[in-house]
Amino acid sequence: MKSLVSTSLGLVIFTAATAGTAWADPAVAPATAPPSAAGPTPAAAPTVAPSTWAAPAASPRDAAERPAAEADAPLAQTTEPTPAGPANDEVPPLPPPRPMGAVDAGPSEGPPTLLGANHRKTAFGGYAATRVLYSRIHGENAAMVGFDGALLLDHRLSVGLGFRGLANRVEGPHDAYGMRQRIDFGYGGLVMRYSLLGKSPVYATVGALIGGGSVTLRDYNWTSRNSYNNNDLGDGVFVVEPELQVHANFTRWFRASALVNYRYVNGASQHDGISDADLAGLGVGGSLEFGWF
Repeated sequence: MKSLVSTSLGLVIFTAATAGTAWADPAVAPATAPPSAAGPTPAAAPTVAPSTWAAPAASPRDAAERPAAEADAPLAQTTEPTPAGPANDEVPPLPPPRPMGAVDAGPSEGPPTLLGANHRKTAFGGYAATRVLYSRIHGENAAMVGFDGALLLDHRLSVGLGFRGLANRVEGPHDAYGMRQRIDFGYGGLVMRYSLLGKSPVYATVGALIGGGSVTLRDYNWTSRNSYNNNDLGDGVFVVEPELQVHANFTRWFRASALVNYRYVNGASQHDGISDADLAGLGVGGSLEFGWF
């Protein structure tokens, strides 16, 4: 009987020891602990293994709404520091060079032209001109032809020389023997003109010729072939010829003009039968001018 009690007591102790060992190992811990006299024992926190979970892909609706939400969010303003040193004082790059023949539009291009484009301003120019005028000399019709050559300054002021001459035969007073005579008349001098330019290719020019010449009475039928029959009587005269021209610039190198002038003559009264008034008079005509305007 005593051995049976000892055996039973050993089984109880072994069972209690085995149960305590099982409660100490979490790997073999039972799902529920047996109740104890002191109350329920708190369960130990379970060990979580490393997770391989990934976030689900965004739906098309979320992708469409996300940019609007991002746009509503305030943007962070960043201020970049201003670099110190010569970087702030850099000179802006120069414009590329203009190609040859390039022009600048503007009032400094000189007078406009009817044909062709304007070119760059030229401070100096020049021209040669031929002219024909109708006038009256000694009460008869006279054709006066002339030639001018001048230097043009700033497209406006021209300074040069001009020459005029009687182109047709104009009968003068008869000589002492009653023979018919004709008048030879020519003159030349300094020519100065100033153009009143505007925005139109047609503009006015005022000027004058100041110089001298000669008037000669010859036999009406005199020619250079029969110079022995020269019965001339000539002398020098002083001439002042103011004029007004209206120019039309067709190109930069060609222009035409209509003109009117008046010829003052002094010194012809000493010729028998010829007075200053016979040589003075109004002239109307035109000119063609070639050069660089």
